[in-house]
Amino acid sequence: MFSASAERSSSEENHLKAIYALSDRGQRDVSTTAIASHMDLKASSITSMLKRLSEKGLVEHRPYRGAGLTEHGLRVATSIVRRHRLFRAHVAWSSHH
Repeated sequence: MFSASAERSSSEENHLKAIYALSDRGQRDVSTTAIASHMDLKASSITSMLKRLSEKGLVEHRPYRGAGLTEHGLRVATSIVRRHRLFRAHVAWSSHH
C-alpha cells in the first residue's frame, strides 16, 4: 500500500492535486497540456511525472491523451487536499488567536 506520505515527494503530491482539481475531482481525464499550464511547467516535465505516478499506481497515463486518477490515486489526492485545507485553516485560526 502507498499510504504513507513519506513515499511521495511534494512534487508528486502537487501533481496529484493539480490532476484532482482539473479533473473535476477525479471524474475525468486531464490533458498533459492542461496540467502543464495549471502548474506553469513544461509538458515534458508533466509527462515524466505522469510516468512516475503511473508506476506507483496513482494515475492511468494515456500518452497523447492525458491522465486520470486511479481509485487509489483519487483516495491519495483527496487525502492531500484535505490535509492542506486543514493546515491552511489552522494557520488562519492561529493568526487570529
